[in-house]
Amino acid sequence: MIGTVEPEGEDMAGFSVKRGITGSVVLLLISSGLPASAQTLDQDHTWLSGGVALSVVRGRDDLLIPMVWQGPGMGLSFSFERKDGILRRQAGGQLGLAPLWNRLGHLGAALNAGARYRQLYEVATFGDAGMLGFGGMVGWQTEPMWFAQWDDSYLYWVTTLTLAPSIQVAWLPSPDRELGVILDWPVFGGVSRPPRERTRKIDPLDRPFEMLPLLHQDLRWFGPSELVSPTLTVSYRMQNPSGPSWRLALELGSTYYPYPAPTWHERIGFLSEVRFGR
Repeated sequence: MIGTVEPEGEDMAGFSVKRGITGSVVLLLISSGLPASAQTLDQDHTWLSGGVALSVVRGRDDLLIPMVWQGPGMGLSFSFERKDGILRRQAGGQLGLAPLWNRLGHLGAALNAGARYRQLYEVATFGDAGMLGFGGMVGWQTEPMWFAQWDDSYLYWVTTLTLAPSIQVAWLPSPDRELGVILDWPVFGGVSRPPRERTRKIDPLDRPFEMLPLLHQDLRWFGPSELVSPTLTVSYRMQNPSGPSWRLALELGSTYYPYPAPTWHERIGFLSEVRFGR
């Protein structure tokens, strides 16, 4: 059943693009890891990590109602990195679920699933202290939302297949520790959104294998002036031959797309991953 309510006062495009990511909640989860080798982080390496992701999710979809929904989320994450000389290959993914509510106390839910592959080339180094890298990223992300008390028959989603330039800055405060910042900003790709007029009576919410094609229907190509979807990741990695090995990361992401009606999603996540490799 679809209800009616007065739109919230803030303009959505201005809110998403100008204010960016707001209302962050800092979460800390320390995980123990597996013994690591004595290899330092500035040498060639291969790492594989897996762990948990805690997040704060906020979103709005004017295709249904111009109202903000938000809630805490939890999920699983994994990442892979291989360094060969000046080339870093990175891959990762995540799957999370969050309950949502709006200012009226109405309930909903959001799913977040994504995967990415990134290649970065070290274009500058700063002695043994750090490096600057440039490259590119290809990614897939789907963010369906379900609003139980407004329209329990349909999902409202934004699914993106993106190509983005990437920049990484890494600093080594010691040979076995690394602080890193990575920014991805998509400039080209495809996006799927629900149509204004639905052709089916109800979405197959209880049949995941039918939902996957639905979340990618009517894929529309976009350019830099349409989709706004940057992701900023700040990570800390520690390697200790006599103790635990882990990766901690704070990830900030925002997605805005104006068709067929404006929608935006914000993700503020904290990842804690056990890491092993050589």
